[in-house]
Amino acid sequence: MKKIIFADVTKEEKDANKIMMTIITIVVMICFCAVLLNYKTIKSLACISALLLAVTILICGYLVYIRPLKKKFIRWVASVAVAIVFTIYTIKGYNEGVAVLWSFLVPGALMLLAGMIEGIVVSAYLEIFYSITFLTPIHRQLAYAYTDSFRIRFPVLFLACILFSFYINYRMKEVKIKQMRERARMEVSMEEERRKIGKITMQTIFSICNAVDAKDSYTKKHSERVAKYSKIIANELRWSKQEQENLYNMALLHDIGKIGVPDAILNKHEKLTEEEFQQMRKHPIIGGEILKDFTVINDVSTGAYYHHERYDGKGYPIGLKGEEIPIEARIIGIADSIDAMNSDRVYRGKKDISYILEQLEQGKGTQFDPNIDEIVISLIKEKKLRLDR
Repeated sequence: MKKIIFADVTKEEKDANKIMMTIITIVVMICFCAVLLNYKTIKSLACISALLLAVTILICGYLVYIRPLKKKFIRWVASVAVAIVFTIYTIKGYNEGVAVLWSFLVPGALMLLAGMIEGIVVSAYLEIFYSITFLTPIHRQLAYAYTDSFRIRFPVLFLACILFSFYINYRMKEVKIKQMRERARMEVSMEEERRKIGKITMQTIFSICNAVDAKDSYTKKHSERVAKYSKIIANELRWSKQEQENLYNMALLHDIGKIGVPDAILNKHEKLTEEEFQQMRKHPIIGGEILKDFTVINDVSTGAYYHHERYDGKGYPIGLKGEEIPIEARIIGIADSIDAMNSDRVYRGKKDISYILEQLEQGKGTQFDPNIDEIVISLIKEKKLRLDR
């Protein structure tokens, strides 16, 4: 028999192969030993049946034990029941011996419906039982007298049925493995494409950030620092890696709306007029509109649109209050304020850390979310969030 073992088959199929080869060896040995044994000393066929059933149940119990019980228990109960039924059919010779012919369906049906291992074990039990029962003098103790030709042919045909069912079932498994391999290849290909798209996306984001920085020389690398601070805060909040990355990218683009603000206003050294200030306050709206159809990053427009909202409801452009403000925007907002205070601006110099901590304390519950504010203060004091200077 050709050895049907492939390197990448599942563990269950490897086990099935081993069991199949073992069973064939056992059947041959039993048939050989059966000729040598003196069965006149055996008073009851029930002894043989009980012994074979006990061995089958032990094998089933072992296989169930090494595998999840919940998934296998019902299959094994059904398989043992099938073995018992056809044992009784053989001994009693129901329907003038024809009932036992239904056992030809056992190998294929069990291998297909219950599993290869279950099907092989039960089919092997029946093959051993038929070999001992029909090919030795013990057939004289059966309740039904089977013909000589039936007794000789049946174990051979049943073994052929087992081998054929095993081969067909294995080929079906092989097809499934090829399909799984093809799906895996496609998934790898798709993952590579996602990485390429992600790389292009990040290059696009940094290009946009550089374009914003080019308009406002005093805030160069501001977006990158805000993104870094935001990610540190999100990590402290136990956000997932994916959520942290999404927030980071969102923060990188939070000031994209400044593209729509005239350079004269962005770089003005004097105090802005009321009209100029109103124009500056439009950059969150402009940013939100620019990013609203940018779907590569989830809800990316949230950071741009809401990062100037205040916890007390006095922010802009809408005036959201408290938990109404998306948490991403609350984080980006406080990170933005930290970097603004820690940077040279056209109208003032950078502030020291003590001043920044003082402003964070004063803004707790007014400008900033008090919980996030407290976390940021702790991160700065513990030097987990180091302000770039």
